[in-house]
Amino acid sequence: MPATDPRVAILSWAERERFQVRFIPVRDAVRAARESGEDPTRPALCLADVADNPGGGGRGNTLEILEALLEADVQGALVAMFIDPALAARCHELGEGAEFRAHFQGSGRLLEHRIRVIGLAAGPLVGRRGIYRGQQHPFQQLPRPVYPLDPDVSWPQPPWEGS
Repeated sequence: MPATDPRVAILSWAERERFQVRFIPVRDAVRAARESGEDPTRPALCLADVADNPGGGGRGNTLEILEALLEADVQGALVAMFIDPALAARCHELGEGAEFRAHFQGSGRLLEHRIRVIGLAAGPLVGRRGIYRGQQHPFQQLPRPVYPLDPDVSWPQPPWEGS
């Protein structure tokens, strides 16, 4: 086994503050998202419930961020990952462009909200980066809907189809 250059350890320790993960309260993240949505010069934000990461064993269906976005009336928000097989099946049944009152089931609770389905995907899910690049994942036929929370949001072309 090759020895590690001690300079790597010294540099890593000296820069350790840069590698600290700083979580912020949901209310602060939602406030920042709302401000970004109101100011087109600001970048879009991605809010993730890191404790509910399906890649790390979580269910991918907590409602806290979604509820906070709705309560704060954040405009232009997009939900791209929420694990709810019944809701995904309903989106696929109704198809792209469908608008309906969705029932999000997560965290042992139910949340209802009107949505529009702006994208659907099914079939093999193949990794694009890192150690998953080119690997096909076992949930080959998992339906994956994408829906904005704001009924005025639309995409002329789904982003996964390229330009």
